[in-house]
Amino acid sequence: MASKVADRAFWPPIAAIFDFTLKFEEYIFTITPSTIAIVTFSCMLFHYMRRRTLVRNGLILWLKLLSAVILVAIEISSLATRSTESEFLTTASIPAASLDLVASVALAAFIFVEHRHALRESAFLGLYLSITFLLDIAKCRSYFRRTGLEALGGLAAAAAIIRLTIIILEELPRTALIVDDEIRQLTGREAAAGFWTRSLFLWLNPLIWKGYRGTIAIEDISEIGAEFSSRTLFEQFHPRWLTRDKLATLCLARALLSQMWMYLLWCFIARLAFTGCSFALPFILLRLTDVISANDRASGDVEDSLIGATILALVGIGLSRGAFQQLNNRLTARVRGVLVTEMLDKCHRISQSEAKKSAAMTLMSTDMESIAADIGALYRIPISILEVGLSTYFLSFFVGQGCFVVLFPLAFSTLFGLYIGSKSGGALSAWNGKIQARVAETSKVISQLRVIKMLGLGPTAASYLQHLRQIDIEYSKKYRIFTAILMGAAILTALLPQLLIVAVGLFWTSFDGSAPFETLPAERIFPCLSIVALSQNPLSDLLKAYASLSQLFACLERVQTYLCLPESEDPRTKGLPNGIDEEVPPSNEKKAESGEYAIRFSNASIAPHGAEEPVLRKIDLSIPKSTITATVGASGSGKSTLLQSLLGEATLCSGSICVEEKIIGYADQTAWIQNISIRENIIGKLPFDQQRYNTVVRACLLEEDFAHLPEGDGYLAGSNGMGLSGGQKHRIAAARAAYCGAKLVVLDDIFSALDRKTAVAVLSRLCGENGIFRKAGTTVVLSTYLPECLDIVDQVLFIDGEGGVALEDNSHSASLRSKIEELDSHVSGPAEKAETQSTATKRPKEMSDSELELLNSRRRQDMSLYALFINSVGKRYFWPWILVVICVPLGESMTGLLLLMNRFAGVYMRVWVANAASNPLYYIGYAGIALGGSVASVCSFILLFRTLAPRSAAGLHEQLADTVMRSKISYFASADSGFILNRFSQDMTLVSQTLPQSFFSFVYMLFHILIMFGIILAGATYSTAILPFMFIFIWFLQYFYLRTSRQMRHLDLECKTPLYTHFAETASGLRHIRAFGWEHDNFERSLRLLDVSQKPFYAMSAIQRWLSFYLDMFACTIGTTVTAFAVKFSHTTSAPALGLSFLNLVWFGLALGFFIQAWVGLETSVGALSRLREFLDHTPVESRVPTKHLPPNWPQYGSVVFKNVTARYSDDTPISLKNVSLDVAPGSKIGITGRTGSGKSSLLLTLLGFLDYSGTIEIDGVDISTIPVDDLRARISTVSQENLDFGGSIRSSLLPFRLGKTEVTRDTKEEDAEIQTVLERLNIWDAITKQGGLDAQMDKVGLSHGQLQLLSIARAILHQRETKGKLVLMDEATSHVDMKSDADAQKFFKEAFDSCTIVMIAHRLETIEDADTFVELSHGVAEIARKQLCYLEIMLAIGVETWLAHGTLLRWWWNAQTMPWDYDIDVQVSGATMKGLADNLNGTEHLCAFAEISETVDEEAGPVVATNSSHNRTYLLDINPHHTELNSGGGYNLIDGRCIDMENGMFVDITELRERASQGDPGVWSCKNGHL
Repeated sequence: MASKVADRAFWPPIAAIFDFTLKFEEYIFTITPSTIAIVTFSCMLFHYMRRRTLVRNGLILWLKLLSAVILVAIEISSLATRSTESEFLTTASIPAASLDLVASVALAAFIFVEHRHALRESAFLGLYLSITFLLDIAKCRSYFRRTGLEALGGLAAAAAIIRLTIIILEELPRTALIVDDEIRQLTGREAAAGFWTRSLFLWLNPLIWKGYRGTIAIEDISEIGAEFSSRTLFEQFHPRWLTRDKLATLCLARALLSQMWMYLLWCFIARLAFTGCSFALPFILLRLTDVISANDRASGDVEDSLIGATILALVGIGLSRGAFQQLNNRLTARVRGVLVTEMLDKCHRISQSEAKKSAAMTLMSTDMESIAADIGALYRIPISILEVGLSTYFLSFFVGQGCFVVLFPLAFSTLFGLYIGSKSGGALSAWNGKIQARVAETSKVISQLRVIKMLGLGPTAASYLQHLRQIDIEYSKKYRIFTAILMGAAILTALLPQLLIVAVGLFWTSFDGSAPFETLPAERIFPCLSIVALSQNPLSDLLKAYASLSQLFACLERVQTYLCLPESEDPRTKGLPNGIDEEVPPSNEKKAESGEYAIRFSNASIAPHGAEEPVLRKIDLSIPKSTITATVGASGSGKSTLLQSLLGEATLCSGSICVEEKIIGYADQTAWIQNISIRENIIGKLPFDQQRYNTVVRACLLEEDFAHLPEGDGYLAGSNGMGLSGGQKHRIAAARAAYCGAKLVVLDDIFSALDRKTAVAVLSRLCGENGIFRKAGTTVVLSTYLPECLDIVDQVLFIDGEGGVALEDNSHSASLRSKIEELDSHVSGPAEKAETQSTATKRPKEMSDSELELLNSRRRQDMSLYALFINSVGKRYFWPWILVVICVPLGESMTGLLLLMNRFAGVYMRVWVANAASNPLYYIGYAGIALGGSVASVCSFILLFRTLAPRSAAGLHEQLADTVMRSKISYFASADSGFILNRFSQDMTLVSQTLPQSFFSFVYMLFHILIMFGIILAGATYSTAILPFMFIFIWFLQYFYLRTSRQMRHLDLECKTPLYTHFAETASGLRHIRAFGWEHDNFERSLRLLDVSQKPFYAMSAIQRWLSFYLDMFACTIGTTVTAFAVKFSHTTSAPALGLSFLNLVWFGLALGFFIQAWVGLETSVGALSRLREFLDHTPVESRVPTKHLPPNWPQYGSVVFKNVTARYSDDTPISLKNVSLDVAPGSKIGITGRTGSGKSSLLLTLLGFLDYSGTIEIDGVDISTIPVDDLRARISTVSQENLDFGGSIRSSLLPFRLGKTEVTRDTKEEDAEIQTVLERLNIWDAITKQGGLDAQMDKVGLSHGQLQLLSIARAILHQRETKGKLVLMDEATSHVDMKSDADAQKFFKEAFDSCTIVMIAHRLETIEDADTFVELSHGVAEIARKQLCYLEIMLAIGVETWLAHGTLLRWWWNAQTMPWDYDIDVQVSGATMKGLADNLNGTEHLCAFAEISETVDEEAGPVVATNSSHNRTYLLDINPHHTELNSGGGYNLIDGRCIDMENGMFVDITELRERASQGDPGVWSCKNGHL
């Protein structure tokens, strides 16, 4: 009866049966969970009913519903039974049973709705079923312990079984039942897993097993779910971001918070559960020490309950820690997805110059790493404050009012943390800014590796990058100092509570209520210290969390700055602007009748993007639809600016630009080629159309190129098209513009990189009478110097260089042709066969054995990686430091956990309590150990952050930069630029920021864990029996984990590389993307790449949580074992030993967590080391040869000898040069000709030591294979067809060998005067002076392509003057330069390079017309011809005026090749005769009469020819007297418009008029094929 009466009370428990009262259980075990379930299920039902159906009905659903119905029936039976049972009936019995029934009905309804509207079981449902399952077991026990309630006990057991059945059924995935195919594909294992599969990380087991057994590929990682889809995240966040006030402080952080607050709340709740479980441990310890200290052994129920409580607390710690860490990972993945998608979207809407600065690259790597690490501070701060408050409250049970001393460390932690946080955030932001600048410059250098190495600037570029790294390191030191101070403060904060509480207990309030100085009772001191231990971590964590929060906001502020960059505004309008009248200039009057104009400028003044001063002013003209317009003008006159204005990529200062079409086919003078196949480059984002594709390929003369490429049009182009020749890149770009089918096409000087015949043929096939564009009615605006364009175009846009633009109809007049020919000096070369050269850029095929071994090595642990780090630090610094870390007692470490000295202090406390509990003098030693460890720890941090980390960062970066600069051309032509850049960005960040700190943490924590492990086992002697099993478990755990984690980290970086590469390609081709209207498609591709990169990023974090969880279960096993042995075999331990053991157990769980963090950090960093070593060891580099002593001005003569040279880019590529023999005399000029891709550049590259070759090459009698390649290239003055841009000032660009070096004292005025003279002679000084002179920044001057080529010539001239070398190499040095500038440049560098040997590649034959030897290349075979005097030179030399048949003359000039037209008669005159004719006859009009001849037929006489009245025609005589152009090779047939470039005279058809008059047919020329 006593029990029945007691059951009607709420408290206390019934000691006789060791159980709670029934009333307590009904309120706590039934009413509370049922009420929560009913309310929550109702809300969630409302939520799910508003969503669409995602999952079909199936067997699983019906089984779950059947189980739920059975559960409802059981609850009905339970309610009926309780209603009839009066003996144990309480006031809460019926309400409890009723609510349980209602909850069961709600459960059944919720299971049905959730199954159809959710992809997996909700966490609440899983928790509810699991908790009620345990509560049903507890109720079952209670009922069976009371006589007469066996029926209720059976029903409770049945209910528990049914709940367990539903739990199991809910774990079954629903993937196969998902309705939507797309969602099904995005649903991975976790996304469809049940609550316990997720909580126990069982969904990761297949991946872990795969990593253990073999190599993991990206396909082996399951999808992370539709909710993480980049498209979904972008659509959710982007509207919120658009509505934000961009000027508000932390507007990005606020927008993120408004999006992510719910996920932060879940993290907070899970972290709160972890706090609750952790704070249960001190009270379990208190009860344990009471039991151990008692004289009589406790009952078995008490012992079992203590073991059960220990299991529940430790398992709860593991589950809750795993939950909040995994929730944090999911939050981080969402934040990364949101921020990166916003940056990718923003990239499409800013200017190309801004996008190319690589800011987003650093933001997506370095800043995102910081954001991921620090985002937890948002909920850690309130949790830490709460934990300190709970600690203070619980300490009051032991030390009374003395508990408030904990508030002193709390105040210190808060105030100091806020101060340091405000400083460290700014320091980190400044450091990341320097990293961003370094990465941007590195990206620029990598994209120019070829030209950098050609100029011999490899060592200079490496030194420059290392100089930037040193700047980066110097900026890091400020942040590192703050970090060291923060760590020291964290140690002090962690130590103070323990020291203060022990002092309070000894000298003030005492621990057991006795007078101070009395004793230290074991049963009180260790539970008290365990509470203190729980407060130490939040105190130190709070201190660091403020700094983390500041750093988080600093990184978000940097991202916000990028997202708030000014967007590129399109100044164009569609259709005619308002108020503009339909009138057009007279030249367009005929076409104006239709009113159909594709383009119209109305009083438009245009400046290059980013400039304020217009270069084109008051343009007022219209271009009709379906016409072809040529744009001509001198170099730097504004042609590209005009064409870019059609794309909306220029600044409109005034007026308007109307463009009918927004989708424009565009090809820039710098071809945009992505690192994808040639076919993919041509078709772009459009579907493949075989017929259209074949048509544009033929038009751009690519068919034969494909025939010679290893994989045809499937050949990978390489980064920036490095695997292709310049001409091939431009023809591919032209093919892309043609394939897109746009109604408006803009071609910006794409023919300059092509030989004349190829250029004319491509122009004709695209724009000619039967060309693709002409047939399609496409409006074409092109920039070119080709005079042949006059045979094709409808009108010409002339840019005068003073800001004026004039539009003239193409009347095919001599004067119009003369204007264009003044800008061009091409001479048509002979027809050539299509040729190509290929570097090593190929699609990856089956892996070789070495590559397979490299992949397999990622699974294994390689201790030699640590040697790479140690050597970069320096052994004399590393080993003393590591000795300090291992051997010296320290304070609290950066990991937020009590360090080794606390273990010693704990042991010291055990000795104190056991031997002299009443002697307070032991406190001095106790405090001394702690404070001494703190000082040593701070010293270790300072040594780490100030010396070791910077040395490591600098040393590894130096090796990396040196390897990149020594890499072979075959490698950097095929390597992904994003891959190389990732080594400099993310890997360098890991090595400099994470590796040293992780190495310290790992070594210390390993030593710390081992000591703590021993102390725990010492708490119960028999528990040492489990020691071997525990070590075996740990070994297998890490063995499985490490094999997978290493591969996952590699996959993470490898999957980020395509994203970074795509971003870089987007930035460089932004103008093309916007012109083609590919923004959406390109953005979608970015999202797909981001989705792929998210998979390993998320999986890597998840497997870290997997390891952490199972180590927590390991700690649970240890705790359970210690507790079980202590209570079951109490004679094996004492209260102090058990107290110390359990105190360490409390710390052990935390220690394992921080050990995992250190381990993961080390593995991540070592993964970066592994990738760096792979790069250093497997990148093919140019061989080093001993330094050779050469004369200071070598080559002092410039003789070059090739002897049977056969060269190729690499062993697996075709031969580029075949058995070339060549003897170049000192001071001679060699002209190298050949079609694009014929091997011209390969010849120069071989001479510069780039290609592997057989045979012998000598310069001034020295075999170049005996000279270090960098020294060889630095001694030769080279002008590449690619422009060099290191950034910086004009001066530094002209003197690049001084980059990154300390300036020596020199006469800068004299040097600047020399530079000015050179630039004046090249006619670019004025353009530079307007922008600030030699100190002006390259990116601000805005030089045109032609001017940049002239700048390259100036650089070579200055270099030759400094080195005195007599060998000059020029590769298409003036391909983008107009005739006048080219003539001036030719004249100047002939003077500057007087007596030098010049080896020159040119498509413009007049550039090499004065060459002494011509080398014509075809498929790598060289044909050598010496210069011979032609007939005209001989005749002019003796002053004879020669009459000559036209065809005969051409056949002489072109080496007896048959010409396609018949002979007519021209006069070849001397210069004096030409001047006389020009002075007297130029511009005069001549009236000529032609007789009209008719033919009639007489029936008797037959045909009769009759001459009728004459027909008059007026001719304008136009004679060109400009001898400068004459001497430079510009020849003109002025009357009939024929342009034949003769170097020694001009054809003037003066007699032609009379000849044709006598024929009586002025409309018929003597050419058979209509050649005019």
